Amino acid sequence: MIDRIPDELEITKQQLALCKQQDCLLEKIEMKLHAMKKIAQYAAEHELTLEERTRQNKELEEHQSIIRGLEQEYGELLKQRRNDFPLQ
Repeated sequence: MIDRIPDELEITKQQLALCKQQDCLLEKIEMKLHAMKKIAQYAAEHELTLEERTRQNKELEEHQSIIRGLEQEYGELLKQRRNDFPLQ
C-alpha cells in the first residue's frame, strides 16, 4: 500500500498538469469569444460602412480560426487524458 503512494502522487501531478493545460485553452477560447461578442455588439449598435463591415468580418473569421485550433488542441488533450488515465 505504501509503495503505491509515490506512483499515485505522480499520476495525480500529471492529471493536474493536464487540467491546467485544459483550463488555459478554455480561457483563451473564452477571451476570443468575448472579443467576437464586442465586435458583434459594436456592429449592432452602429451603422457601418462596407469597409468597416468587411474589416470586422475579417476579424471575426480570424478569431473563429484561432478558436477552431484551440478546440482541436483541447480535444487532443482530452484524448491524451483518456489514454493516460482510463477510468478504472
